[in-house]
Amino acid sequence: MSDYTKLRNCELFLFDMDGTLYLGDEVYDGAIALMDDLPNLGKQYIYLTNNSSRAGTDYITRLRRLGFPCEKENIFTSGMATGQYLNQRHPGAKVYLAGTRAFYRELVSYGIDLVNDENGHTDAFDVDVVVQGFDTELVYEKLDKAVHYLRRGAAFIAANPDWVCPMPAGA
Repeated sequence: MSDYTKLRNCELFLFDMDGTLYLGDEVYDGAIALMDDLPNLGKQYIYLTNNSSRAGTDYITRLRRLGFPCEKENIFTSGMATGQYLNQRHPGAKVYLAGTRAFYRELVSYGIDLVNDENGHTDAFDVDVVVQGFDTELVYEKLDKAVHYLRRGAAFIAANPDWVCPMPAGA
């Protein structure tokens, strides 16, 4: 017989999304029912992801479309973590982002001083920090600029360290 005392005493549950609650647009059996039941049991939850290619607001829209309950306070992404980290550890730093336009907007919302535009274009000679995300919009210019800044001594932050990226049909 299982003892669920520790589980019943938990007040906050953290859930990975991609490959855990759903894969692509396929929601795993029982996932939505679980998320619907937690508030009824007096429990809170946060959806987590290390995928920096989408902003927190994008995930709210996606989760709701898939049928999950979701509000702003239920989401925490690696992009959000990166924005907080930069503000705490590198306040006022000049940052070059090699990431998606959504990640760019996420960092701007945290007041990060990005030297490049949403597409990675910049004329800046030096930067303090290079941030690399899961970039589905990657072009050679971003790699070239990032390497240039790293060779000149910029700090490096990887916002999406992931050995496995869950994909439908193992693609």
